[in-house]
Amino acid sequence: MDKVEFEKFIENSKWEPTEVVIQLSPFNTKNMMFGGCMAVVREVKAWGIQCYVQGLGENGGMGGQAYYRAVWGTFEIVGRAFWEVE
Repeated sequence: MDKVEFEKFIENSKWEPTEVVIQLSPFNTKNMMFGGCMAVVREVKAWGIQCYVQGLGENGGMGGQAYYRAVWGTFEIVGRAFWEVE
């Protein structure tokens, strides 16, 4: 997905960019530890998006977020997040 496609999707869906869930490519993601992961968009940039993957916690607690900078062409939109994790 490129920036024009992303912006068109946001315009048509009327979602906020921070509601968008993306899937990172398992083929051309720069850090393959994130390849195939679902992530929530935090910010849209000229070069791509900053997003996060929610980590698992310990002892029944919530984990932290692993942030990633995904360049255009390395992810696709897959859905909508209903809760924003701080």
